[in-house]
Amino acid sequence: MELDQLRTFLLAAELQSFTQAARRLSFSQSAISQQIRDLEDRLGVRLFERHSRSVSLTPAGEILRPRARQILDEVERATEALSEFRGLPQGVVRIAASTSPGIYLLPHALGRFSEAYPGVRASLEVPGQDELVHMLQQGDLDLAVVEENLLPSRVFGWEKLPALEDEIVLIAPPDHPLVGKGPLAPETLAEVPMIMRPPENPTRQVIHNALASAGFNPGRLRVRFEIGNTEGLKRAVLAGLGLGFASSYAIASELEHGTLVVLPLAGVTITRVIWLVRPAKQRSPMPERFADLFLRGEWLPANMHGLTRRVDVPGTV
Repeated sequence: MELDQLRTFLLAAELQSFTQAARRLSFSQSAISQQIRDLEDRLGVRLFERHSRSVSLTPAGEILRPRARQILDEVERATEALSEFRGLPQGVVRIAASTSPGIYLLPHALGRFSEAYPGVRASLEVPGQDELVHMLQQGDLDLAVVEENLLPSRVFGWEKLPALEDEIVLIAPPDHPLVGKGPLAPETLAEVPMIMRPPENPTRQVIHNALASAGFNPGRLRVRFEIGNTEGLKRAVLAGLGLGFASSYAIASELEHGTLVVLPLAGVTITRVIWLVRPAKQRSPMPERFADLFLRGEWLPANMHGLTRRVDVPGTV
């Protein structure tokens, strides 16, 4: 009985499908079926009932399932203990993030993680939302960090934990005429050129919803430019092309150096949650350590303190 056979058995039992297990492991379905047959031959019992589009555990499979999980957990604990004994924790952590967290947050967290575990290699990708969801569905990632609260149907088998609360603020160059005028009435936004993200962008939807809740019709915004990323939007604001909305953590450096300022809006607070996405089950030790570090928020640099607030998650304090 091989460990890979037990891992395949558990994954197929969780997904109730040899086909889905094959996709998650990047194997052919025939290879998965052969592993299960070999395990059944080795144990002398049938573990799965085969249906036309799914599989289900037999009573023998139900008996094996918790014992297989216990065996693999024990192997992982032993491997981790020996690695720590040598002082050389090893492994790979595969992470993907939506654009703003991937650019402005994850490098700081990865830097702190690499200091603690120099033998662990981490990879970070910043794909579009559809590609990120596809990577989760295919099992190509250990963790993800996103701004959007992804629909459960799109990330089945993964759990979402609120990690940070981020405020989206109105920004301007320091010499703008409205700087120093105190909190601005939302109506002011109908009188000045604005730089916004494209209409389909989730952040723009969050901004529109907050303005509408404050009684301002977002259709009255004088949108002069639409720019698809935060860096481009910041550059346009710095060039004096208009006012814009940006994440607090994305402008931390500009605020620190005084090249951008925040214009408060009276009666309007725009917040969103940064989510950590991790497997609901069968978590590996090193990704779990990174997840714990990220949720604790101790990696936040000094210039982000007060701009991004950690959201308490049970078991992380």
